[in-house]
Amino acid sequence: MARLNPNYIQTITLWNCLKAVDNPAANVDAWYKTILPDCFFKVVTAQVNSGFNSQMSGAYAVRIPKSATYLSYAEWVAKAANLRDGFFTMRNDDIVILGTTADMITSLSPNTATQILSKNKPNAFKVTACSDNSGSMQGHYRLGG
Repeated sequence: MARLNPNYIQTITLWNCLKAVDNPAANVDAWYKTILPDCFFKVVTAQVNSGFNSQMSGAYAVRIPKSATYLSYAEWVAKAANLRDGFFTMRNDDIVILGTTADMITSLSPNTATQILSKNKPNAFKVTACSDNSGSMQGHYRLGG
C-alpha cells in the first residue's frame, strides 16, 4: 500500500495516559503503548540564550495517518481495560518517542513517565497540543509539543 505522504516515513511509540481520575479501579495513572508506523516526526531545536544561561529548546510536530484504531479519549476510556490495547487516542500529557522502545512506563523509578521521557530526549516529547484532522483530504492526527 502506498504511503499517504512521502514524508510519513517514521515509526513512533505513542504512550497514552489513562488518568487516575478516569481509572477508579486502580486510582493511579495507567500508560498504554502503541507503535505506529508511517508517521511524520519533526523536531526543530534551537539554542536559547538568556543572560548567562544557554539551553536547547525544541518544538515537535507529529502527524499520524487516519486510522480505524483511533478513538477519542472519551471513547477510549469507555473501552474495557483489556480492549484498550487495540486502540490509541491522543490528549495533552501523552508521550511520543521517535522509533520503537521496549521501555514500559510505570509509577516506579526508573520507569516513571518523566524518566522515560528524559531517557529518550531529544527524540521524545510530552504532548501539549493535539488535533483530529482526519476529515481533511490527507486525513491525519496532529500532535505537538
